Amino acid sequence: MEAAAAGSVPGAAPGARPGGAPRPAARHAPAARVVVTGAGGMLGRAVVERFAVCHDVVPLRHADCDLTDARATRDWLEGCAPRHIVHCAAWTDVDGCESDPERALRANSFATRNVALAAQHVDASLCYISTDYVFDGAKPGPYREEDPTAPLNVYGLSKRDGERHVLRHCRRSYVVRTSWLFGPGGKNFVRTMAELLRARDEVRVVNDQVGSPTYTLDLARCLLALVESEFYGIYHLTNAGTCSWYELASAIAARLGSRCRVVPCASAELPRPAPRPLNSVLEPWNYRASGLPMPRSWRAAVDDYLGVLAREEDR
Repeated sequence: MEAAAAGSVPGAAPGARPGGAPRPAARHAPAARVVVTGAGGMLGRAVVERFAVCHDVVPLRHADCDLTDARATRDWLEGCAPRHIVHCAAWTDVDGCESDPERALRANSFATRNVALAAQHVDASLCYISTDYVFDGAKPGPYREEDPTAPLNVYGLSKRDGERHVLRHCRRSYVVRTSWLFGPGGKNFVRTMAELLRARDEVRVVNDQVGSPTYTLDLARCLLALVESEFYGIYHLTNAGTCSWYELASAIAARLGSRCRVVPCASAELPRPAPRPLNSVLEPWNYRASGLPMPRSWRAAVDDYLGVLAREEDR
């Protein structure tokens, strides 16, 4: 059975749904203790930084607690007593997951089940970060939250399983699907492409995969607003607008004034161990209906991030 969309999540608190008349969003809820898993990762760092502005944030890294150990996870969260948990921890190496499905399921499914059970036990809300890869990309238009999932690869399967655990085991939960992440503190397409454009005369980039690039700093701001809203359910959250990987690479080249030639090609010309969905566009219907501030365009976000990279190089 597919997980229910926001507005019909079984067991969730009444009155905390988009779809009816949305409640006005407060500027910030009273300070609360927030645990951020995967705090050493690219998104986790952005979430820690953003939430720490107005909350008591406890970063949780792998060295602090093995989330695949159910007892250790429950004991650690019990001792911390958070009001909210933002679960960013995941194994996101898509091709690596394909070659080691057992590890992928441990890291992305079983660990998430442990976090969901522990969150329910300590009466904390749980915000789970999921992915566009839960869909197969066959839909001709953007995916809405209630569309059936059908992962093409092991990574997407493991994250879809994680979604089901969260919705099944934690009453106050958010599942947030996002896509094409980039930002400070991690390996990502924008950083890699900027480096390649400086080092090569030509780069080939696939033009038949379409999605929405998402800046971790912008996503973190939206996650803060969502967690404080208590509008539990399933959400799609990305920067506004869509493009192919080729169009994204071309935008980066234009912003950098690069003379490197960006050449479009089909996915079949650059085979990878794990298949990717051709359409990763996520429609943020539930988030928009909640009345919360919408993210800006991906182009503006990419421009900002390229500025960050330029300042790093100048140091």
